[in-house]
Amino acid sequence: MHAIADTETLVMDGVITLDQAGEIEARARQTMVALAINAVLTAGIIAATFGLIFWLADPISVAILGVLMLIAGVTVLVAGATTFHMFGNAAALIGAGLPIGGASAELLENHVEIASLVMLITGLAVTLVLAVAFRRELFANPLVLGPHPADGAGDAPHGRRPAARRA
Repeated sequence: MHAIADTETLVMDGVITLDQAGEIEARARQTMVALAINAVLTAGIIAATFGLIFWLADPISVAILGVLMLIAGVTVLVAGATTFHMFGNAAALIGAGLPIGGASAELLENHVEIASLVMLITGLAVTLVLAVAFRRELFANPLVLGPHPADGAGDAPHGRRPAARRA
């Protein structure tokens, strides 16, 4: 659980020690940097996905590239060292986004009469599948950057926290 704390007041009140306050502040800085990096990476992934869709401008090319990038990203995530997880996450997200974005562009451009219904049903199906996966904790982490060191990265496979540390 993340919380905001006035560490100076907590030290003055004797609730925590000066060393504990320093640890809390260091972890808070680490978390804020990770969030900022994730925001930038997410914007970059969205921009790269749209850029590739408009650059390729062919539904088949977009789908093939998307599948290849998704396979490459998942391969890096499964087999690669944690150093490369950021690249695996980015490739997998771009790879997943290409067919979705390309199909959406194709529907809106050439099949306007059915586009809204198809996109609504597809969006609901993707949302349902991902919601079930997140509820069952099938994903190691929801962030682009990868597991955060304060979340027990490296303690368990794919950055998952050990069961005893979960809130």
